[in-house]
Amino acid sequence: MKTCKSLSTKDLKLTIPFHRLPLLVQVQTIQTMGPKDWINLAMTSKRNERVVKIARLKTGHFSVDICHAACIKLSSFKLTLFYDKHYARTKKTWGMMTRENMKSWLNEPSNSMIENAGILFQKMQNIFVIPKNLEISYCTDIKNKKRAATIEELLSNPVMENWKKLSIYGKKISSEDLKMIMNTATSKRTFESKVGEMPLDFEHENAFKFWIQDYHDARWVKIEDLYGLRNLVHVVLRRNLFTHEQLKSFVNYWVNSDVDMFGWIQIQRIVRLDFENVVDGLIGLQGSDLNSRLFLTLSESPKKRRKTMLSIDYNVRHKSLLLMAWDINKKYTPSKNEEENKKFENVGMVLTLLHKKKKLEDLREVASEEARMEMNENINCLIAALSEFNVIFMNGKVTHQLF
Repeated sequence: MKTCKSLSTKDLKLTIPFHRLPLLVQVQTIQTMGPKDWINLAMTSKRNERVVKIARLKTGHFSVDICHAACIKLSSFKLTLFYDKHYARTKKTWGMMTRENMKSWLNEPSNSMIENAGILFQKMQNIFVIPKNLEISYCTDIKNKKRAATIEELLSNPVMENWKKLSIYGKKISSEDLKMIMNTATSKRTFESKVGEMPLDFEHENAFKFWIQDYHDARWVKIEDLYGLRNLVHVVLRRNLFTHEQLKSFVNYWVNSDVDMFGWIQIQRIVRLDFENVVDGLIGLQGSDLNSRLFLTLSESPKKRRKTMLSIDYNVRHKSLLLMAWDINKKYTPSKNEEENKKFENVGMVLTLLHKKKKLEDLREVASEEARMEMNENINCLIAALSEFNVIFMNGKVTHQLF
């Protein structure tokens, strides 16, 4: 006769249906999960979807990548619409869900990557707390006709059209596609072009109307285009055809402009630049080290510009010119080291005194003898004030302990 084994408490497993738990416990349980579990749970039923929504889960960084294998990225997690070798290689570093896993959300998914991505993005918006700034990356080299994804379709998609940052990459892009992108430019959007070759004859009135613009191939940009920059935040021009003379003229125009043109502009891969010649004739503080040349000055139109403090920085090693403008009442912090930044605490006052001195010297040239005597006294007072900031004059040039 067989005897039954006695069961210990270790052999007993107690399971409680998820929905019998108090709502607060359900929410707290969900909050301990990761993105894949959140999405899996939300797809099981409308009821679970509502609970996930109540949990107010934040996804962090969020972007849509339209390429050979379109996907939606949430920090280190991907929802892939088409699986290929590239994603097999990244499998170890990224949590993943494939198109098959998401059938219940996509219903009858089409071959359109953009349409599928739009459906998924809407689902994510309805359930999770995601950043409002939708970032889209688009590859211009998609050749698979079954997975066609054009710029026109992307920009006309009712979900994708509300992007905040668009980054395109690949070998080339057509003028027609670029024009469609430029027509969407606003002062609240960022556009980055990483394509290897832009059309050299391309031009568009909105090319510099984005909040931030970054052109890796900027050979199509004419120096005249930069003279029309107005109230931009950042501009990056990498590969370009600018000459030394063109850059010198542009810097001079920027310093003397009566409008705020940009927060900063970086022009890289410069073939030749004589920094001393670029800043020649400008009033300010100059310094250098092994790899960098720096010049600080003030705008010549302080009443019309909000950002009147200017820096001209040339990286010799990387052949990169950086022009920056900021409010003179704000601290200049060029270094991550606080001790280094303390050296620049009075730079705004020093530049103001230098400009006052230069104006008096210019007026002295055409003044009467009596007026010259008074101006000389005022100039000497300014020199004395500058000496208190450790500014001295040698052979007509300004030197300072900053450098």
